[in-house]
Amino acid sequence: MLLWPDTHQQDLTMHVTALEESLIVHAETLIGAAFPDAEKLWISAAARWQVLGARAGLGERERGTCANMLASMEHAQGEARAA
Repeated sequence: MLLWPDTHQQDLTMHVTALEESLIVHAETLIGAAFPDAEKLWISAAARWQVLGARAGLGERERGTCANMLASMEHAQGEARAA
């Protein structure tokens, strides 16, 4: 399974700023805590999608999976706040 099917991924990562990299690392920490059993690759992909959006260079299937992970995390956080 290829997580980065876009051949332009290397070009895209060159345009990531230091601030974006810091945000990605922070997002990886939060997503990793929310999904401790998830593979590191998927946590990293979801973090990149959260910070970079379309610039993350993910394929359609990967974008959908990442969006679902993030939506699940937001839903769980909302329930925790409501409790």
